[in-house]
This record gives sequence, structure tokens and C-alpha cells, in this order.
Amino acid sequence: MFLTAVGDMGCRRSMEATGARRAAALATGVALLFTGACDTDKGGGRADDKAPTATLPVTSPTATAPVPRGRGSKVADDVNGDGYPDFAYSAECGAYEPARAYRKSCLVVLYGSAHGLDPAVHTLLEPGDAALPKYVDAHPTWNPSLVDLDGDGYADIKYGAFVVWGGPTGPRPDTPDSTLPDGTTGPGDFDGDGHPDLAAASDPFRILYGPFDRKARPSRTDPDGLAPITGSFAEGEGGLSAGDADGDDKTDLVASARGYNGEPTLVLLHTGPAGSDAPAQRLRSGSSLAFGDFDGDGKGDIAVGHNGNRSDDEDDVDETEAPAVHDTLTVYPGDGGTPHQLKDVLGYFITGDLDGDGCDELLVNPHTGPDITVLHGSPGGLGSRSILRRTGPSRVPGTKRAVASYNRYAIVSTVRDFDGDGHAEAVLRWSLPSGDGPSQWWIVEDGKDVRAFTDQPFTDASVT
Repeated sequence: MFLTAVGDMGCRRSMEATGARRAAALATGVALLFTGACDTDKGGGRADDKAPTATLPVTSPTATAPVPRGRGSKVADDVNGDGYPDFAYSAECGAYEPARAYRKSCLVVLYGSAHGLDPAVHTLLEPGDAALPKYVDAHPTWNPSLVDLDGDGYADIKYGAFVVWGGPTGPRPDTPDSTLPDGTTGPGDFDGDGHPDLAAASDPFRILYGPFDRKARPSRTDPDGLAPITGSFAEGEGGLSAGDADGDDKTDLVASARGYNGEPTLVLLHTGPAGSDAPAQRLRSGSSLAFGDFDGDGKGDIAVGHNGNRSDDEDDVDETEAPAVHDTLTVYPGDGGTPHQLKDVLGYFITGDLDGDGCDELLVNPHTGPDITVLHGSPGGLGSRSILRRTGPSRVPGTKRAVASYNRYAIVSTVRDFDGDGHAEAVLRWSLPSGDGPSQWWIVEDGKDVRAFTDQPFTDASVT
């Protein structure tokens, strides 16, 4: 039975065989479809684990340290090439200036190391630096992609259509003006040649094959590679999500679109050297989707559900559909087996192997409410659940104004093994809904806080 836990040995046996695929999946295995998109911890272990988890007070780091100089690596999201994954996010920075028509927003890069992410080691890019546009949208629920587009061993920062090139000490200050087509996805290797590629959801849908040159031009383009996508996919509101759905070392795509009747359609495209190389598979409708290897068999699975945002989901559900169906999660196994359903799962999905057993967990950010649900992977698939919760400040930073209780909940921003110990860390972020002011961060490993800090010292963000 799908929900039955049968121990961890099956997951561990598959770890070495799936290591490379897991790194790529963690970099690309989350998608939010049709979105715009210290209190005591409630858990972090298995549902039957009674031991409390350790939380840390949020600190304000003042020390700084230089970015370690790398020599290039094959790690998918390693900006400085030192062999450890890095993390980039957007943030408000600087004091509010009434004369500006908009707030100044920046990009922040935090660097992985043997000790994980350290806020003292960071790079702050302001508008105009390294070919960034004057206006950068600082959205607290969306992060730039990190991908080595030019194949030099240093991951580049893909921020929408803009590219900031990586180097031995992080982002290169002399980055040329490099712009990609609108609507490009997160990275994937769609033809299996070892070079990251991008899929473009702008008309016409197409695949852009790497490596890319420093003007962000692909080595080749396949305008017919996504031929199965027609009609509403090319003409309506939609997008593409990249990840592994079968374990064949080639990234697959899920295409989403709203038809003219408002009914969303999701289809899975298996890709190869000649583009889409198998018939498209229709998936259930849904506004939240993620890729992950939940049973550790080396073949990526797909999780589809609803995010809980009625503005996104109101067309996702048939008028006669029971609420219980709306709250279900459907998992499509990578081995082509029968899809499985889990009940009472509603939110935004992100995946990663939190306990190092070779099976990915599914973390569910709620649309409302304090609790992040963790569905634990096992050889039998997703099964037991636990809760992760971190809470932001009771007052708006730098003011005496209260923060409403429903605006104090942190969400998972990313999941990645930043220290290379085989256990992925969950990085949680709290920000005001407006995105103004500083953010608070928690880096959680094995249910315990490794670090907890505010980014105000280096973003210098303030609230009016």
C-alpha cells in the first residue's frame, strides 16, 4: 500500500545511483502554477517523534567574511565554483526614498560551505550592478534560478529574462547585458548532453539548448521540440515546469494552460535529443506541482495538487467536485505505475531529501495558517507527516506597529544540501506581505535550527 512505511533501506540503496539526478531535481523540482506566486517549533521529526526540536533566537549578524574563491565545479547551483550549492533571493534594500516611484530592490547571494549558509558571507547586487535592470521585483515567495548556462563551472543567476554571470568570487561585476526570451523556465538538461537547457513558454513554445554564450544566446533552438503543445497552451495563460519524471537523465516538462472555459490542463512531456519524444500524458488539474523521487527508486515522481488560493483554484474544481477531492494530492510515479492520492494536502509544494535516506520529502507551504506540512518519503512513497513552524516578529521591524498574527508565519523558501553532508536544509523566510523591510531567516536541518538571522544588516531595508 502506498502509505505504508517499510523502512529506510530501500531509499539508502538508491542514493549513489541517483546522486546526480537529485542535485538537478533539487535545483528545478518545484513549480507554482497560476500564481501571481520566535515561537516554539511544532515538530520536525516523524509524526510519532515526541522529542522537541531546537530553535534559535533570531540574531542580527554584524560580521562579514570574503566569498571563498572557487576553481569551478559541476554543482548545478554553485555561483563561486567552490563545490557547494549557493542560494539567491530578491529583497528590498536601502532606506525608503519618497522621490522614487518605486522602492529599491536588490539580489542577495548566500554561499554554501562545509558549515552551510552563513549570512556573513554574502554578495549584494543593487540595480545597475552586473547588468541588473533598474527595477528588480523583490517578491518574497519567488527566487532566481542558479544555473551554469555557459558551462564554465560557475553557476549564473537567472532572474526572469536577465542573466548575471557567475565567477570565482561570485557574480561578475563586468557582466555584459544578457537577456533571455520571455517566459523561460527553470533549467533542465532536455537532450541529455550534460549542458543545461531552458524551455521558453513564449509563443512559440520551444527549447533553447545550452551552452549559452555571454549574450545569453543558445547553441541551438528547437522550435518543434514542444510540438505536442497546441491550442490553449500556445494562446492562453500557461507555463512550463521542468524536472525529472522517469529517471532517464533527461529533464521532462509539465505544460500548464487555462483553456477558454477556464479549466486548467496539465500535460507531461518526456523529452530527448529530438525534443518531445513520447506522447503527451494528461495529468489532473491543479495549481501546485513539484518533482521529486519520493520512493528512492531513482525515477522522479510528480506531485500535483491545489495551492489553496481561491483566485488560482476557483476554476480548478468542477462545480460537482467534493471539497475532499479538492484537498487531495496526486502522485504520479516515475516508473509509470498507477497514480496515488493523499488526502488533506493543500498548499505550495517544494521537495528535498531532509534526512539523507535517498527519498525526497514533500514540504507544503500553506496558503494561510502557521504550519508547514512535511510528508516524508520512504520506499513505499510519501507517508508519515510532521509539522514545521517558525514565527516572525510581533512588531513591524523598526516600528512599534503590530504585525497581525496571520502575517507572522514563515514559509519554506528553498530546500538544498548547502553543507554537503547528505541531509538537505530547509530555508524558511518571514517577510511582510508587502515585501517591505528586512526578512527573517531560519536554516533548519534534521528538525533543528542551524542558524536564525535577519538580513537587515546587509540589505539595510526599512519600513515606512
